[in-house]
Amino acid sequence: MKPYALIALLAIPAIAQVHLRTNIQDIAFNGECEEAGAVTFSVQSDEFPYASPSNPLFIRLVLSNQVKLSQTLVNLDGPGTFNLPIQIAMRLDGISNSATIQAPADTVSIVRWIRGERAIWIRIQRSSSSWLIDGGVPIGPGPERFVAFTVGVTARNSWARNVPEFPEYANLPANNRPGSAVSGEEASVSTLINVDLSESDLVPWPSRKAELFVQPELVKAVFSDVITMSDPNEIASTQEMAMFDNCTTNGRVTNLCAFPGGPGIDVTYSPNSELCKPATGELVYLETEITLSFPSSCWYRSAQLMLEIDPGSAYGFETESLISDPTPTDLFEWWGNDPFAMTREIYPVPGVSVLGSPSLDAYAPLDAPFITTSHGDRLSKQLIIEYDRFTWSPSLQIQFRLAQSYLALPSAAEIHVAYGHSSNSVSDWIGETPFSHAQDGAPPIMIQATEQTITTGSWIPCSGGGKQ
Repeated sequence: MKPYALIALLAIPAIAQVHLRTNIQDIAFNGECEEAGAVTFSVQSDEFPYASPSNPLFIRLVLSNQVKLSQTLVNLDGPGTFNLPIQIAMRLDGISNSATIQAPADTVSIVRWIRGERAIWIRIQRSSSSWLIDGGVPIGPGPERFVAFTVGVTARNSWARNVPEFPEYANLPANNRPGSAVSGEEASVSTLINVDLSESDLVPWPSRKAELFVQPELVKAVFSDVITMSDPNEIASTQEMAMFDNCTTNGRVTNLCAFPGGPGIDVTYSPNSELCKPATGELVYLETEITLSFPSSCWYRSAQLMLEIDPGSAYGFETESLISDPTPTDLFEWWGNDPFAMTREIYPVPGVSVLGSPSLDAYAPLDAPFITTSHGDRLSKQLIIEYDRFTWSPSLQIQFRLAQSYLALPSAAEIHVAYGHSSNSVSDWIGETPFSHAQDGAPPIMIQATEQTITTGSWIPCSGGGKQ
């Protein structure tokens, strides 16, 4: 949970028989992957008595203002680890001392959650008249024996709120997928509602159009249509009567570093370097520090810098040997699959530091342009720096070094810098053991804020006269 999230329980009309409770999350204006708040359904009467596997009902949870889902979590007609439904844990939400829960594990499940769409489809396929049992008699929800289930929480959160009640007062220890190859905590599944605002008409708070709403709709539909139709608008459905609350808020749009052109980028240290033969090897380094300057209105959790050099130049970023990187921090490729199914091949780049950041990844992509020196050193023309930023400061220093063979001609160094940031963390969006197969937050998809070309120091002739 983000430290700046604001939790607020909403007012609930007395007539509602399915109450919605939400927590309101701050979400970044125009963000492509922002964590909205959780939604808890509290069923307070026998609302779904005729639901069955052959006659299921669906709660269609619709996002407002053209906001879309940014991840695929369930696509039963697709490949990968998301082609199984997510079973949602149900728990007793009242004060009854005698009723216990007996609803099967598959009573409530998510059957469609696809990137780019505006609705989550939740299937109910067991009669609510027998979700509970009291004195050997099957009964449904009612006064003092509400039944609740929650969408939009981490695997860890789902386990913590349900396992103490399981099996008497919860039908599952946590949200999970049927037939999982693992068990216990490892089988728990995150259902965080990560959303794409890039095409929405929401505007930053304090505008009245800053709030993201979710609207629950109870519909009947053919299950095979729900899971196979590529266009959700073509799914034939009929609306059913349900005593839901009205649409409810689960996100509030705020500005993320709201200023024109992004941060200022200045070279604060880059002395010239003489092209003298080094004691070992061939490379002569140009140590460089740049400073990013931010206004007071800026907040973010992580950032990415992409540094690019003219492919025709004689200098570049020194790289280490190619490695397969199993860390699930690819900013653009991970969209709800098991993160450990994704690896990338990168060239680590030494000599990079970000002042005050405990998490740092500096590398050259596999496909980056490069040159090779006469001694076999590989110099990349691209450097990507990803880092987390947990403390506020109006400026940030980033240090790196350029390399060039001492045999090359003198030259000034010029670098194109593209900067982006995210309200999400590079390092902690995947859960820790035993929840390491699930998300703890939204992936840090970057919002590009600025780009500019900077000139650093120069390589100058060796003062000893020629190459030494």
